[in-house]
Amino acid sequence: MVSYSELPEAVKAAFARYVIEQGSKADTFSVINGVSMVSGSEKEMVGELTVSEGSLNTWGIVHGGCLVTLADATAGTLVVLNGYNCVTLSCNVNFLRPARGSVIRCTARPEKVGRSTSVINVSLTDEQGKEVASGTYTFFHTGAVNEESLRKAGVQ
Repeated sequence: MVSYSELPEAVKAAFARYVIEQGSKADTFSVINGVSMVSGSEKEMVGELTVSEGSLNTWGIVHGGCLVTLADATAGTLVVLNGYNCVTLSCNVNFLRPARGSVIRCTARPEKVGRSTSVINVSLTDEQGKEVASGTYTFFHTGAVNEESLRKAGVQ
């Protein structure tokens, strides 16, 4: 079996489209909470939170838990696009300013993708492009994306 990193770019791009589509299915935690993936590759993943009344805290600001959910989903999806299934091992999020508006965007970039763990940096911005939070996520790899995963995606 060829490793994920050795796959042709066209196969990786098709797999990325599949992963993003799967993450947008109704009744998943992320979707129920307004999170969706917008675009992604091995180098960068972008996710968005569509803010609703249920996303707000008592003071009308986007709840920190919603921001953490957005960051976790975006960073974890990036790890998958680097060829690994994963679970969150730890996270650190710094809330920099109140998050307001109808959409919050998260950009995730890999700091390190290793054999058993990945470290991902995230930046969350509001509609004006102001950074509202930043952080670092560490993921434990539970296995490599394999031929079965690629077959399900219809890209092998």
